Amino acid sequence: MRVPLSWLADFVDLDADPRETLRLLVEAGIEGDLESGPAIPDGIVTARIVTCEKHPSADRLSVCGVDAGDGRVRTIVCGAPNARANAIGVLALPGADLGGGMVITPRAMRGITSEGMLCSAKELGISADGAGILLLPDSTQIGVPASRALGGAPVLVLEPPSNRGDCLSMEGVARELAARAGRALRPGAPAVSAAGPGAFRATIEDPADCARYSGRILEGLAPGPSPAWIAERLEAAGVRAISNLVDVTNYVLLELGHPLHAFDLDRVRGTSFQIRRARAGESLVTLDGKPRELSSQVLVIADETGPVALAGIMGGASTAVTDSTRRVFLEGAAFHAARVRRGARSLRFATDASQRFERGVDPEGVSRALDRAVQLLLEIAPGARLVGALDAYPAPPEERAIELRRRTLRRILGDDLPAPDVRGVLERLSFRVARETQEGWSVVAPSFRRDVFAEEDLVEEIGRVYGYDRLPERARAFAPAAAVFAPRFDASARARRLLLSMGLTEVITPGLVDGARAERLMPSDEFFSVGVPLRNPLSQDRDRLRGSLVPGLLDVLAVNRARSLVDLAIFEVGRTFRAAPGGAVEENVRVGVLLAGAGLEQTWIGAPKPCDFFDMKGILEVYVEQFTGSSPRFEVANQPPLTADRAARVLLGPREIGRLGNLGSAPRKAFDLPEDLPVFWAEAELEFSGDRAAREESFRPLPRFPGALRDLAFVVPRALFQEELESVLAASGGKLLDSIRLFDVYEGPPLAENQKSLAYTLVFRSADRSLTNEEVDALVAQVVTRAQESVGARLR
Repeated sequence: MRVPLSWLADFVDLDADPRETLRLLVEAGIEGDLESGPAIPDGIVTARIVTCEKHPSADRLSVCGVDAGDGRVRTIVCGAPNARANAIGVLALPGADLGGGMVITPRAMRGITSEGMLCSAKELGISADGAGILLLPDSTQIGVPASRALGGAPVLVLEPPSNRGDCLSMEGVARELAARAGRALRPGAPAVSAAGPGAFRATIEDPADCARYSGRILEGLAPGPSPAWIAERLEAAGVRAISNLVDVTNYVLLELGHPLHAFDLDRVRGTSFQIRRARAGESLVTLDGKPRELSSQVLVIADETGPVALAGIMGGASTAVTDSTRRVFLEGAAFHAARVRRGARSLRFATDASQRFERGVDPEGVSRALDRAVQLLLEIAPGARLVGALDAYPAPPEERAIELRRRTLRRILGDDLPAPDVRGVLERLSFRVARETQEGWSVVAPSFRRDVFAEEDLVEEIGRVYGYDRLPERARAFAPAAAVFAPRFDASARARRLLLSMGLTEVITPGLVDGARAERLMPSDEFFSVGVPLRNPLSQDRDRLRGSLVPGLLDVLAVNRARSLVDLAIFEVGRTFRAAPGGAVEENVRVGVLLAGAGLEQTWIGAPKPCDFFDMKGILEVYVEQFTGSSPRFEVANQPPLTADRAARVLLGPREIGRLGNLGSAPRKAFDLPEDLPVFWAEAELEFSGDRAAREESFRPLPRFPGALRDLAFVVPRALFQEELESVLAASGGKLLDSIRLFDVYEGPPLAENQKSLAYTLVFRSADRSLTNEEVDALVAQVVTRAQESVGARLR
């Protein structure tokens, strides 16, 4: 929020140094910065247009005689439509550097030499308005540097807390400053004659949606440009001046924090408004020219033909004020914050008005804001007159006293503050002290402080305004917190350390995902979930709690690929969600891994190679074994559309704890990944890691006797999984079979098309002696026989 100090000074006395004003506001809890205005280069001065005539050779150019205060009238060729005689503007003299390589020099334009340039606000860097030259008040002295006339007005750029809607106004900021500095606040008191009820009416369908709806009817208006002082203040606050009717509503919005809206009364059908929820099938073209389909989440203002405005958000184009407007209905209201928020979210549409309504608007201040707008219109629009008013206020809220006890103040702030200081702080913040006793105070909060409900809220107000720096420092007794046993957090930390040790990089992705994409790309079964939809999502591409970590990892790959980095080995430990029967939501912690390109680091003895299915399988094997001390089993799984042709279920005993596979074509298209890029994913549960807590670690000494190695190659059916053959070999080798390692898989001639060769290294060893060749040969023969009998394997 931009707060010009010249505007703020209407409400409170300011320090000579703007930085001191900013410091006081920051200490009061309003963060911000100081902006000193645009730096206007040398050689740009204020000047009066003495004459303004049409260019003899160009329809859209004017030839102006301009006095820059040095007694000489310069010839300036200008294309601005608002250039006129006797107006005061800003003149860039020859030699002035406007930036971007634009240096002013005398220049012939259609046969007439221009000795400078009359500047627009855009060319000076003041605003985005480049439609015409910048015109200054008639009282402006000519011949002075433009930096002195324009560039020195400091502006505060503030960020009030999200629960302080009352601070989104000049008066609200001034109140905070006055309270912190101990100065008097000068609130405006608009003086407007009362008007009769008039013939226009308003009804509120549900007071829970709108606490108050008020209006003023004005006639005899003449739309036109606003006075320079209003336009300058709006521009300094970051709002473009449009016309007097629109500018007044924006002015009051910034000054008092109350959004107003002006309806062209001659374009309204009927003699009443209804404040209600939108009906099914209704739509509205808003002031920005966009048609919007409405739902029952949206509160509207309707005449007899249907909606004419989105309540608390934006007006409709059908009743907008124009240059021909003569009668206006000026609306002020206190719409319910949650209702405006739901409507804005459902339309994915936010405005300055909705920003304030969503934080809560004071219903008691609606009439004052309308009177201020009427006062301004009567001043700046000749012939305007107030002819009617309405006020629908079905249930004014009752005052509620909050009991503030001295002991609570002492317990939280650590000191007994003087009673006059406590009362003074509260009254400067517009709180009313209804009663004071030995125990404390009975305090009534002002209607605009919707964030104050409890005794602790009052303590916070007193502390921040009194000044935390004024409170004494006292040593506090400190008791260390007891250690908390949190298996899930311990397991998460251990999983991270383990995966980092395998050369993977940790990433963190959002817990909210695109639901439509998840449904299109992710399988939904006993392991995977497409997530849980949100009732009120903040954006269309973040409308669901994730059911899997894989889409987030693919997002990371897509972002890196757009920056020419495709070799990734990443993981994430995070929560996933699944909809459970009865509307409940199940939450699990999982580990997701993604390998792409040549993502795994290579040693000095090996060149980088593309990652493959077995790299991912090996990571899962090490991960599960380290946690549980047991080796997982892998079963073929079909996972379209997430996978292409290779996927597996990871089993620990009878329980499925994970999945892995290569990436299918549909996800590649969705994430713009090429088909020739190796991409493998895996996802596993974290909860099974608790199984390790019950397993005792055992130590096995290094072998004292050498092992006997035998390499055996078996021809088996191609459909046989090597895990089945390995289990047979392990069972038939007896206690002397120390280890089995697969080192080769071969398919092709001279083997049949439906066969493959699996080659293993078997190590036989005894703990108390060296084995003889005869013993080893007998064991090998036993292994070969059992393999042939069990799975049909023959020795190659």
